[in-house]
Amino acid sequence: MSVDKLELMDKKEYDSLNDFQFCEGIKKRIEQIIEKDPQLAKLKTPLTDQDIKQIIELCYPVQKYKPTLKDEIKQHEEQLEKILYQQQKPILNLFKNNDRIIIYGGAGTGKTLIAMKLARLKALEGNRVGLLCFNRLISEWMIKEISKLTPNLPNLVIGPAMNIMAKLTDTAIPNNAQKEFWEKEFPEKIQEKLTDPDFNVSSQFDYLVLDEAQDLLAKPIIWQCLTNFIKDGIKDGKYAIFGDFKYQIFGKHENVEKELINLKNIAHPAIYELSENCRNYKIIGETAVKLSNIDENVYTEYKLPTGEKDDCKIEFFSSDEDQIKKLDGFLNEAIKLGIKPKYINILSFLAFEKSVLHKELSKDLITKYKLVSAAENKQNDSITYSTVHAFKGMENTFIILIDVNPKENSFYSDLIYTAMTRSKKYVRILCISSSKEDIKKIITV
Repeated sequence: MSVDKLELMDKKEYDSLNDFQFCEGIKKRIEQIIEKDPQLAKLKTPLTDQDIKQIIELCYPVQKYKPTLKDEIKQHEEQLEKILYQQQKPILNLFKNNDRIIIYGGAGTGKTLIAMKLARLKALEGNRVGLLCFNRLISEWMIKEISKLTPNLPNLVIGPAMNIMAKLTDTAIPNNAQKEFWEKEFPEKIQEKLTDPDFNVSSQFDYLVLDEAQDLLAKPIIWQCLTNFIKDGIKDGKYAIFGDFKYQIFGKHENVEKELINLKNIAHPAIYELSENCRNYKIIGETAVKLSNIDENVYTEYKLPTGEKDDCKIEFFSSDEDQIKKLDGFLNEAIKLGIKPKYINILSFLAFEKSVLHKELSKDLITKYKLVSAAENKQNDSITYSTVHAFKGMENTFIILIDVNPKENSFYSDLIYTAMTRSKKYVRILCISSSKEDIKKIITV
């Protein structure tokens, strides 16, 4: 194959040029190539800024054939911003023209980011707005993200629904409150305050935005308490409710369905469904759907790249010692990939007191990698561990799932779907060996 001299610049010539000379040299060569080729012609009009930007984007794979992990994360965030802007448009129009809306959406469809956008817009109008959810970690993240924006909005109240209700009614929450308190004593105390004639109605919200609302609808008593904080009530009040009302429910599905039907009959809200996955690579999303045995049409499209086979791995353990050894291997892999500790999360399918990480044999591993609880990671610079329940709504680059035992967990389907879809890039799964053959029937391992 012959190469025209105009098409080649050797290293010696390249090293002799400054930036301006290099650009001028390239320009001159292109002009000469066009003059020599009768099939080519100069542009009649200059390229627009948009044309130039598009050319740069199309050439990016040529510039960097294999982007670094840092590049991939940056691209992911930029793509997500563009995608969500497109998804926000119809919801914002719905938001302007309807006082009450329900937004359905599977994991990774952008519900939380859109909920934050809506809450802030409504607060900018001068309304007292509540942006509430069930999960403490996601509420802390929302507070952190919104605090970066200006102007500061003191009329926008953000936090876990239970804690906000307790604060507004001056209800004390005991240290290390147990399940019985939250399910029985807490709602009784809230109801008692709400029925008190001296209860201050100024604690109500002009507009309420609920994220991950399925967790609250699954607890009817708590849900009924919360509706009292909506000005003009559930029928005539103003609110936007976001949730995955089909697949991420760690409670009674029938409770959620019953409350939704009741809500629709009473309030006649506008309804919109998000179905484009903008968080997960396709290989992660599709594997999550297969392993959880949910509707394969939960997503109409994956907006991010397909991903690679090694993005999702599953290994099987035969004992606690074996699981710790393989967890060590996954953590070592993440470090070798150059992933910073704060981008790595370990999620257990069990309550922490039952997890392998709570056992004596895990102490050396915890010390080696300086693992900390996600709830205690105030500096946001460590590898953290949590339960899948507590991490719902959150996301990170490298997710490791432990204590996975499909046969002994009645919520396995919801857990595996929720847990895997936390990932923005990699998923590693540690599953009990007795389930290997069942898993192999579903996916290639």
